[in-house]
Amino acid sequence: MRPLVISVKVLLYLLRTQTNLFPSSFFWFFFTSKNRPFGAIIYMPKSEFVIPVPPQLAFAHQPDDELEESEKDPLLTTKANYEPLPTIEKLVGAGIEYRLVDDNGVTRYKVIGPADYAPSKQGWFIYHVGRKYPQRGFPFPHALKACEKPKRYLMNWISIIANKDMILPIIALVILPKRIRGRILDRFLMQYVDYADGYLKPYYFANEFYSQLAFEVKVFVHLFLEGLGVSNQTANRFAFSFATLIENDSAYWSRIMDLMSETTKDRVLKNPVREAKRLIEILAKRDARKHLVAKFNKFALLLKYGFFFIRNQFKDALEAIDFEKMQYEELDRQFVKHWIRYDFFGKTIEERLEMYPLDTHKKEYLKYGELQ
Repeated sequence: MRPLVISVKVLLYLLRTQTNLFPSSFFWFFFTSKNRPFGAIIYMPKSEFVIPVPPQLAFAHQPDDELEESEKDPLLTTKANYEPLPTIEKLVGAGIEYRLVDDNGVTRYKVIGPADYAPSKQGWFIYHVGRKYPQRGFPFPHALKACEKPKRYLMNWISIIANKDMILPIIALVILPKRIRGRILDRFLMQYVDYADGYLKPYYFANEFYSQLAFEVKVFVHLFLEGLGVSNQTANRFAFSFATLIENDSAYWSRIMDLMSETTKDRVLKNPVREAKRLIEILAKRDARKHLVAKFNKFALLLKYGFFFIRNQFKDALEAIDFEKMQYEELDRQFVKHWIRYDFFGKTIEERLEMYPLDTHKKEYLKYGELQ
């Protein structure tokens, strides 16, 4: 019997694209051999409570013993990106500084006060010991795990819509009077947001705590859906869920930011379909993870097939956001400059290592399993 509360393989799968996330004093990953399956043991005072599940041989699907390359320990991902395991010095959220303090053996947050030095009052910034620039955003394991199913549900949903066989139904929908179209879209979207809220609602940030990119995406989605006739409440709920998926997935937001930095609001407004096609072509050249390219391409296909009928709503929503806040700032470049598996800035990892030589502490980055 193997004890189980949280599947560690699933957790590693969620974390495989995340680096620079956790302080060594908070999150520890304990590993056993493949002959001793993972399980979660709940420690209680003077006792050990184990939740058993059926042995693996009872299940029809028998997974491989070894993790896939993309599912390896996030500490290995950190090493591959030439990053030492970071230790948090302080945090800034919505312009307020927080410190982690020990209160009689319990780690808690202490509010320090306004942080005028922070890059922005929008979102979280994590400051690590020995690093000049903070990390934008604050992903954490609970939110990462919660995002997985709504994200998969959404991509399957978009795959159905972004199909040439759906052109006529989409045209029929968008030419309906706004009031009727809005009711149909409202009921359709409610099916998704009811599902997504079941996983994500505990992890929705207040608006001021979303990163700049995720917040601008949230505003765009909300206004765009309202323009199509969707109710304010449904548009808001869908925008919250969509922004939360972006906020907690570095593979998504880093690529969106990289692509947005290759264009301008004026270029997108002038010819959105052509510009979307150009940006997807850039993504395909830079990204080694073809499944991610396919996911982004689905959004471009939606734009291609239906843009004529949604052009006014799209342009009005785009005009309302601050496009530059979805583009690189220096702290974002510093965050991804040594990441592998994607050619950030249009440069290979070899070229970026020449542009941004490894610091001394990075040349001696921690060996796997060495936590300090």
